[in-house]
Amino acid sequence: MDDFNEYLLTIDNKEHLEKIANVLKWIHKEFPQLKPRIAWNQPMYTDHGTFIIGFSVAKNHFSVSAEKANEKFKNEIKKVAMRVVKNYLEFHLIATLIMSY
Repeated sequence: MDDFNEYLLTIDNKEHLEKIANVLKWIHKEFPQLKPRIAWNQPMYTDHGTFIIGFSVAKNHFSVSAEKANEKFKNEIKKVAMRVVKNYLEFHLIATLIMSY
């Protein structure tokens, strides 16, 4: 998680900071084989140099991108989208995206 400390300091909204920090900590704990890094000014994880999942923080939300998995799980992502908007993040979906590699 130390890899993201400098990045996290750039998030002004404390609520948003807490949410993204919790997600990043969870990934670090559940998928210790993934390498954290900052690229294009965004936190992301790679495995053997391959992009696995990344996050983009905006003023009112953060986005998740798992390049190969986005198309494969597009229907499941759509189903949970409204629940995510309502401040409920489904960690199982993030795990599914990561494990799809």
